[in-house]
Amino acid sequence: MSTSSLPSRAKIVVIGGGVGGTSVAYHLAELGEKDVILLDRSDLTSGSTFHSAGLVGQLRADPTLTKMNMHSVDLYRKLEATDTPPGWKECGSIKLASTPERMEEIRRQIGWARTFGLDLQEISPKQAQELFPLIDLEGVVGACYMASDGQVDPSQLAQALASGARVGGVKIFTHTRVTAIRTLNGRVTGVDTDKGFIECEKVVNCGGMFAPEIGRLVDVRIPIVPMSHQYLITENFMPVGEKYLPSLRDPDNLIYFRQEVGGLL
Repeated sequence: MSTSSLPSRAKIVVIGGGVGGTSVAYHLAELGEKDVILLDRSDLTSGSTFHSAGLVGQLRADPTLTKMNMHSVDLYRKLEATDTPPGWKECGSIKLASTPERMEEIRRQIGWARTFGLDLQEISPKQAQELFPLIDLEGVVGACYMASDGQVDPSQLAQALASGARVGGVKIFTHTRVTAIRTLNGRVTGVDTDKGFIECEKVVNCGGMFAPEIGRLVDVRIPIVPMSHQYLITENFMPVGEKYLPSLRDPDNLIYFRQEVGGLL
């Protein structure tokens, strides 16, 4: 949190201090934008960010999302070498197939991965079990493995991005709620907060699950609906070493696993 008083003006105001808002602030700073303020109604990562499971899989059906995820892995490696590492663990990922149809889908994905230079490998059920010994192979037809996938601590990541943004000149103010967004002739002129008014040219809505609430301040509908998502974390039952288990996805049974210290999430 910045301890200085709230500025009366900025070029860009970012609303939301989760991983989305801190990432926008970080990348704006990297692009040379110096006059940026980030605001959060509470503490950084206090919204939906800290609930995230933190799985990082690069391959997607959409090329843009795949390239974004590949950039993310490169960024996490870079941040891991700083004073505020994001908890990046390049432990790899396994996807299981429990039907022949799923295995055919995986083989198509292997070909798709090659177009991006991603080394997605087909592996046998036994090889999958060697990588993740807790797998019960009953019903498993096949699998694939991506060594460069991994997992990240979402809260640590947001803090790492915020730290990098501050180094780049971004000012961050927590416990500062935006109450109104002022416009004139269809353009943003500033934001009202519970700490005062900030004149600005641009506003970036990074409110996450609160984004629709922010959008309503300027009569913009944001098509985001919060959905309940449950996961459980086991007690520690295995030794913790430098090498983590790969994350494991089983789409046919609608479940995923990743190591959480000495247990599983």
